[in-house]
Amino acid sequence: MPANHPPTPLSTARRALYLAGGWVCLALAFAGIIFPVLPTTPFVLLASFFFVRCSPRMQQKLEQSRWFGPFLQDWRRHRGIRLHVKIKAVVMVLLVMAATLYFANNSPLVQGLSIGLTLIGLIVVLRLPTISHDSSWPRSDQTKKTSVFNDLGTDSVDESDESRENRT
Repeated sequence: MPANHPPTPLSTARRALYLAGGWVCLALAFAGIIFPVLPTTPFVLLASFFFVRCSPRMQQKLEQSRWFGPFLQDWRRHRGIRLHVKIKAVVMVLLVMAATLYFANNSPLVQGLSIGLTLIGLIVVLRLPTISHDSSWPRSDQTKKTSVFNDLGTDSVDESDESRENRT
């Protein structure tokens, strides 16, 4: 079969499952804005994953949204997120978690679970590649992706199509 053949249409059941998955992930992403134990970023990416497979209209709305559009466009183009987005996410999660621990009268078990889930969410966000760029942004040949965990050897460079062509 040729590599550029059109995708086969989804069955009604599979399309419904993808659509439901997209909406559930989008709801969890919005919940993650409010609750620090839910990371927003992975759920937005999952919602996009589902919508791109079943509803181009919903994918387009998601990419054009004020809240998630720029983030999704960065992810699609560079497979990373901007540093200021990562910093805002970490600061907000820490502030909301601190306020929750201070003001809520939860049992030690609930507090421990909240801290544990928050740490998992922070690790997920911090491990996402960070887009760094120079003044010629958004030229992809000048874009480098790094992780907050650079010391762990998780650097990766986003090569442009032009630099790949020059190698071959």
